[in-house]
Amino acid sequence: MERIEIWLPWPPALNHMYRHYRNSVYLSEEAQKYKKKVDGLFGWQGECIWKAEMLTVRITAFPPDRRTRDTDGILKCLLDAVPAGVGGIWADDSQVAELYVLRVYDSRHRGSIRMEISECGFDGVKK
Repeated sequence: MERIEIWLPWPPALNHMYRHYRNSVYLSEEAQKYKKKVDGLFGWQGECIWKAEMLTVRITAFPPDRRTRDTDGILKCLLDAVPAGVGGIWADDSQVAELYVLRVYDSRHRGSIRMEISECGFDGVKK
């Protein structure tokens, strides 16, 4: 497969992603629901698409409002939500060699993410 393009909902904020209990860290209920929703939107049922290839991910983020927020704050939850492993899109998000993020304020797409995943086009980038 050469390229996947998908529209996803806006991810939870990084400070809403994890919960701590005693000496344990776990995904919050909000992050678990987001991960499940993203998995359903990808709807991939076959083998892992990219098992070892280095990848390029292009993200166009359409914030839900004009509040000040860090662009990098959406990345952790978003990349972790992409189905990984045996039946996933990639084996692990460590395969992402190139990452492009563009934040656009557009009321037509408010609160959504456009993600494009493809094999890395640069020679010499190997896992």
